[in-house]
Amino acid sequence: MSSPESPSPPAQFFGWLLVCLGALMVLLCGGCTLVIWGISLYALIQTPNAGGFGQMGLLVLMSSMIGGLPAAGGGVLVWAGWRALHPLRQPGKQVESTFD
Repeated sequence: MSSPESPSPPAQFFGWLLVCLGALMVLLCGGCTLVIWGISLYALIQTPNAGGFGQMGLLVLMSSMIGGLPAAGGGVLVWAGWRALHPLRQPGKQVESTFD
């Protein structure tokens, strides 16, 4: 069996660049969003009242838009970089193995 063709050096560089930038976006934006969700949940548990649920819902929605969307974009960058580093095989280029 032959190994699939490896991408060219510029493709590898940009693939790793996309993976690193995407991972940073996921870690920083997603981590901050999770911290804000945890703080709002902790505050709601400490002082449960009728207005707290609405405030928590608004805070979770706003933090999801501000930090969640860039985190999702970072996930897309990680996926695109991984696909650049490990391209899919073309259907016509499959290697047949024979057993003798």
